[in-house]
Amino acid sequence: MVRQYLFTAACFFMIMGWTSGAVGQSIGEVDVRKIFQVSQQIKEINAQLEKKFAPQRENVIGLDKHLREDMKTFRREEAVMSKKESADFHDKIQKEQEELQKAQTIFQKRLYGEQNRAMSNFMGKILHAVKVVARKKNIDFVLPKDVVLYARDGKDVTPDVISELK
Repeated sequence: MVRQYLFTAACFFMIMGWTSGAVGQSIGEVDVRKIFQVSQQIKEINAQLEKKFAPQRENVIGLDKHLREDMKTFRREEAVMSKKESADFHDKIQKEQEELQKAQTIFQKRLYGEQNRAMSNFMGKILHAVKVVARKKNIDFVLPKDVVLYARDGKDVTPDVISELK
C-alpha cells in the first residue's frame, strides 16, 4: 500500500516537473502538405523524374499495347488456328506478359528509388529551413500542422519556411 502511494507521488511530481518545464515554451506549426504544393523545387524534381524516366515509361506502355493487340488477335483468330499455332501464339503471349511484368517491376523500382532519394533530400532542406525559422522566431517546438490537435499559442511558420526554402 505504501509502495502504491510512493509510486503515485513520484509520478505526480514527475508530471508536475515536466509540465512546469513546458510552461513558457513556444510551439510552431508547419503545413508540410502546403510546402509540397507550392514548392518550385518539388515541381523541378517531378520534371526531372518525368524527363529521366519517360523513355522507360514509354517502353512499358509500348509493351502493354503490343500485348493487348496480340491478345485481341488471339481471341479473334483462335477458332481458326491449328492446335500448334494456338499453342505457339499462347506461348508468345505468355512470354510478352512476363516481359511486360519484368519491365514494369524494374521501372517502378527505379522510379520509386529515385523519388525516395529526391524527396529525402528535399525533406532535409525542409528540416533545415524549419530549424532556421525556429531559431529566428525563438520557437522551442515545431510540429507538423496535421498532427497538432490544439496549441494555445501555436504559430504557423509555413510561409516563413517556404521563404527560407527559396
